[in-house]
Amino acid sequence: MAFVGTAIVGMGVSRVVRPLFLIRYIYPASLIAYMVMGHCLSKLNFRRLYAVLLCVAILWMNVPVLLGTCRSERELNRETTKFMQMVSPEKDARICTNVLDINWTLADYYYPGIAHSYYDTPTAIEADEKTFWLIWRDKLSDDSLLELSQRGLNAEEVYEGRFPNTIYCYVYRVVR
Repeated sequence: MAFVGTAIVGMGVSRVVRPLFLIRYIYPASLIAYMVMGHCLSKLNFRRLYAVLLCVAILWMNVPVLLGTCRSERELNRETTKFMQMVSPEKDARICTNVLDINWTLADYYYPGIAHSYYDTPTAIEADEKTFWLIWRDKLSDDSLLELSQRGLNAEEVYEGRFPNTIYCYVYRVVR
């Protein structure tokens, strides 16, 4: 009961102050809750029956969630593999993106040694490279494509789909 009270108070305070109660905090707390529950079960009459019922209930509630998570992760892995096959910048190219996560961490991880930059709009890009890749959160508008072509840049969409962190993006290869 103490665990439930602690969790409820924590969630209530986090709603009032700011969202502090994150899912990652539930994992160590759940271990303690299961240990306390096991200790309490060991003190009850018919403890074997209660233990079996508790195990069945836990499995019944959590197996569908686990299967859904596994399915989602497999799909994300397929999308990432497809992304990596379709988006292969040359060593002298630049990656331009309006997705902060990609510019901040993912570009260095997936494309080490390739320059990358963050831009708010595709028309603000000032890349000197002959080829650069746009990894964009939204599909480029006809106006943006027209402005790029007026600057002598030819943009070709090479990928549309999810990338790590479940970011849905559009990728364009832009050549001078």
